[in-house]
Amino acid sequence: MAVPLGELEEKLAIAKEEMGKAPNIVYSLLKEAVNLVFQAVNDVKAAREGGRLLPIRMACANAWLSVSKATDALLAAYGLGVPKTSKERMERLWSLAESNHTIEVFNLPERFAALEKILMLDGFYDGVLSYRVVKKQIGKSIRYISDVVMLILGSAKSKSEGQ
Repeated sequence: MAVPLGELEEKLAIAKEEMGKAPNIVYSLLKEAVNLVFQAVNDVKAAREGGRLLPIRMACANAWLSVSKATDALLAAYGLGVPKTSKERMERLWSLAESNHTIEVFNLPERFAALEKILMLDGFYDGVLSYRVVKKQIGKSIRYISDVVMLILGSAKSKSEGQ
């Protein structure tokens, strides 16, 4: 996988520390994203061991949901709120990329759209992905979440320096 899960946990711990002790929607969404991607890893392991299709589909669904939650956290951190629909999420992410060069450089809208297509449509709904492909896409989901955490921490740091 692209980013070791332990590294993702470390980044989440840093995010929690940076965001303070008060309940925070951004941190809650990030934590949920990390928990879901961990579940996706467990699902894909179960699929390999059991040779069944259902755990592969669940791995795809959990990995996709983790990407969605991480995106919601990013949008909330940048003051765009938590979207209610997939369409809103995609529109806000494109809007953020247009107004923020760093988001654009990370290709988040394109990566988000690719993960949605592969994980949800091909993996969950159509069930046409192999174990190897799903494992690779979970790795890409982990990298996406890791990048989102870094961007959120950068956003929080610039906001605190600007005050």
